[in-house]
Formats: sequence, C-alpha cells, structure tokens
Amino acid sequence: MCVCFLQTLLECGKRLLNVQGLITQGTDAYRSEYPWHVAIFNYREVKSTSMFTYICGGSIISPNFVLSAAHCVVNNEILDLWKKPELFYFRAGAHNIKNETDGYNYNVSEIIVHPKYNQETYNNDLALLRTIGDISFDDPSKVLPICLPPVKADRDATIQELLGKIGFVAGWGTTENETTSRILQTLKVNALSMDSCRSKVEEHNHKVLDLDVMFCARGEKPDTNVCTGDSGGGLVYFKNEVAYLRGIVSFAPRKQFPNGITGCDPNGAVGYTDVARYIDWIAEQQKHVTLRNLLNEANCGIDPHENTANETEKPIFNQYPWNALLEVYRDTDKQTPIFLCGGVLIHKRFVLTVGHCVTGIPKYYKLKSVRLGEFKLFSPEDTVDGQTIKHQSIDIKQIIHNPAFNKPRYSNNLALIELAYDADIRNPNIKLICLPSRVEYVQTNLPLTGWKRNRLVYPTLSRNMMNWTSTDECRSQYKEKGVELPESSDIVYGTFRDQPEKHCDNYRAGSALQYIKHSDGKRRYFLAGLMTFNFPACHSKSCQMFATTLSSGSWIQETVNKTVPFSG
Repeated sequence: MCVCFLQTLLECGKRLLNVQGLITQGTDAYRSEYPWHVAIFNYREVKSTSMFTYICGGSIISPNFVLSAAHCVVNNEILDLWKKPELFYFRAGAHNIKNETDGYNYNVSEIIVHPKYNQETYNNDLALLRTIGDISFDDPSKVLPICLPPVKADRDATIQELLGKIGFVAGWGTTENETTSRILQTLKVNALSMDSCRSKVEEHNHKVLDLDVMFCARGEKPDTNVCTGDSGGGLVYFKNEVAYLRGIVSFAPRKQFPNGITGCDPNGAVGYTDVARYIDWIAEQQKHVTLRNLLNEANCGIDPHENTANETEKPIFNQYPWNALLEVYRDTDKQTPIFLCGGVLIHKRFVLTVGHCVTGIPKYYKLKSVRLGEFKLFSPEDTVDGQTIKHQSIDIKQIIHNPAFNKPRYSNNLALIELAYDADIRNPNIKLICLPSRVEYVQTNLPLTGWKRNRLVYPTLSRNMMNWTSTDECRSQYKEKGVELPESSDIVYGTFRDQPEKHCDNYRAGSALQYIKHSDGKRRYFLAGLMTFNFPACHSKSCQMFATTLSSGSWIQETVNKTVPFSG
C-alpha cells in the first residue's frame, strides 16, 4: 500500500494559511495554522466529578485515523483504558479549547496501541484512534490531514539530517503558569544530536532513549518547550510548503524549581517517537480499516455482559460459547467419546484447534466429531438460572493441516477442522469468536477458558485470568526441562493471575485465551491464542505456551474462503 494514499483524496499537509512571517516562540497559534491537530478528551474523574477532560493532542493522518501517543490511552490507574473507546472523543479544527462549539467533535470506534509499546521505557509510544464514520474535510482551512513521510528516502532519513531544520509543535499543554492553555500554542524546535540528547536527559531516564525509534528536540529559543498536555501532538517539518509529520511528543522533562515546585523544564530535552520508523505499521492498520476481523464476521465474539467491567464477575455459562471439544472414539466403543483437546468455533463451518492434537491420534482411535455448546460434560443438557441448553456434536468432514506446522519445531501449531454441516449459531451457547486481523497490544487480564484435567477431565467449563510474560524467561523454564523452544513470533507465553500457589489441574491443549476490545460499536472477544503446552510443574508462576494466528492468518482466511466466499 502506498503511504501517500491521501494525496489521491486531497492535498495533505497543504494548509491554506501562508506560513511565511508567523511568530512561533511559544505563542498563540493562528486559527487554522495546524488544521491536522486535534484535542483528545477522555471521560474520567476530575476533583470527584466524572467528566470529559482534555488529555492529549493528536494528528489527523487519514479520513479514519488520528495518530497520538500510546501513553495517552494506556493508564495504569484505569485498567484496560484503551479497550474503552466510548470513553474518548477528539475535537478537530479547534483553536480555543475552552469553547465547546469551536471545532468538530468525533467519537472513537477503536483504539489501536502499537503491539510493542513499553510502559516503562515509552518505546513504540504510538496509538491510532479510529473514528466512527469518516472525518470531514469539507472545509480544509479548518480540518486537513497531515502528510506522512512520502518516499523511502525521507522515511530512512537519520536524525542527523534534521539537525539543521526548524520543526514546529502545537498543543494546549501546560504553560509557564502550570495551567492548561486556552488557545492553541505553537513553538519552533530544533532536533538534538544523540550525544546532546543523552547529556540533557538525567541518567536514570536513559532507559527511555531508544534512539533507533526516538529522537530529542527542544525549543529554539531559551525557556520555551513542550509540557504536560502536549503529549501525542505532532512535530512537523515543512518541505515546499507541505507539512510532514515526523515526531510524536512522548515525554517532557520535569525539574524542581527554587520555590520547591516541580514543573516542566523549559530548557530540557523532549523525547519524540520517530514516525518515520513506523510507516509500515501505520499503513498496515489503514489496510485493514474496512475489515472487522480476520474473517469479517459481523456477529462474532459479542460480550453478553459488556456492562460488567470485571471479567471475573461475569458468569461462565454462555459467556464463552465458542469453546469446542474434539471427540475421539475407540474402535471398540463407538458410543463413548474421549475428549482429547479443545478448540474454538471461528466460522459456522470451521473450528480452529492445535496442530499436534490432530496429528498424533493413536492407533485404534478415530477423531470423529466436534462438540459445540457444552458446559457440563456429562449431562445431556444444562440448566442455569432457568436457561436450558443442549450441546451439538457435528461430524468432521476434513482436517486441514497448517502447511507450516512444526517449521520450526513447535511453531505454526494450528489446524482447521471443517465440519460436515453448519453449526447452529442461533443458539446462545454456540457462537463464533473473532480472529484478529493484525497484531494488537494485549498484555494483561486475559481470560483463559476450557475444561481442566488432572488424571480425569473436569466436568465443567472453567475460567482463569492470565497475563503475558517474558519469552526469554519461559524459554529458560522449558529448557531446564529439556524442551528447546524456538524464537517464533507466533508463540506467546502467559502466567496465571489468580491460581493458588500450587496447582496441578491443567487446562487441556486447545483451551482459548482471549481478550476484549471495542469493535463495530460492541465489546467483543478476540482470540489471543490456543494453549499448546502446560509447563510440567505445579506452581502458580509456571509458563503456559500459546499458539497465535499471527503467522497463520492468511492461511486461515484463504482456507475458509474457499469453502464460503468472503463476506466483505
């Protein structure tokens, strides 16, 4: 995809206001001087009152997206804030932020945080806010997208090439009086060399300086700089009177003044995320803008208790109706199924499961069918709170192996099962889970669901909460047990958040790890991974291994669409 797609729609970065002769030394910006700059608001508690309040800036880069900083939408004090786009809106075309009628408000349908964002180091500090409906550019003097670096040569430009150029930053951040500015402010800045940047950032903060993806700048004039509230705003360079977005305000320095008050350092080095290093990632998100999820399923993953914030307070019954069980039969007993592994229903005709579950069926046994809509294994029907459900067993038409299975060893450990006929997804206990169409930022509070087992299969669907954990740490744990795991992007690891110190009741392979995000106006479950291996030890911090769809997405999409045409 060409990153200059906007030029086919309108002239990005070509503001109608003449830039010549403007005074930009931390002063009021002219109206329409930065028509791509937006104010981002978040609904939160302020002085014991819940209200929408200004938090950050951002830049319009397309009719669908505003680019800002990840730390603006990821907040340790508010769990999974970025998963709640309904708590955000942004205002485009604004000049006076205190005037609610100045500009155009847009609601947010989805927030996409860079999947490698690190809250401690601020590395990969980027987020995209996707609008509900398109941003209107009917009045380009007020609202206009900014250009991304247009050609590969510019995108690969080093910071050294920026040192002699003047950049421009705008924002409603904190002024020298430590109050939020009413009128949009503008400032000229100079990029700093790597050595100069390190010398001006306190040593204990050097961990944030990944200068492969970040750079530093400060005000051209003494005592002028960006501050709190300017985060997420863009650092802009002009070329032939066209504005290009090169940096996103990531962190601003603080200092303690002689009066004991701590505030923004007006002469410190400000850290910017280098947009040029993320062009491919931004283009990938834009490419999927019309794709709800990998299979474009309109009704997948819907959370029936979306108003319950705490996942563990939701019922398990009918909450995760995509969980499936593989039914294996002995040649000598074709009436009693053995529940070998789990899986998830991803399409009314397809179940996704773990590859090694379908490749190692013992002699005299046959994988015959898939059970859907189950809750308690050994009862013909389940009744909870007056609601009765029955499971559905469907014969298998064919097993489709991932062509990259076990290449390298343990990777691409997925398989598709085509059912003999469509699952009846009209039932509340049989639904589809959504598959992600791209890599997403997911770190904490993930529900794992499936049927546990020790020596015997636990009869009732279970749930525990998990967090991602370090790949290196988990590979080390497995290595101590004689298992060499590859460095593979489609393998992730998790640890239990809520297991007792000693537990030996393991989830079976194919149990579903999922996460929630807001998509198409609803809170939905997306598949984070299928459990492939349990760490062989009974302690709470043991690593569990999961196969993701990261490397298998195209194969899944193509295979399913051969059977049922794509619905997009």
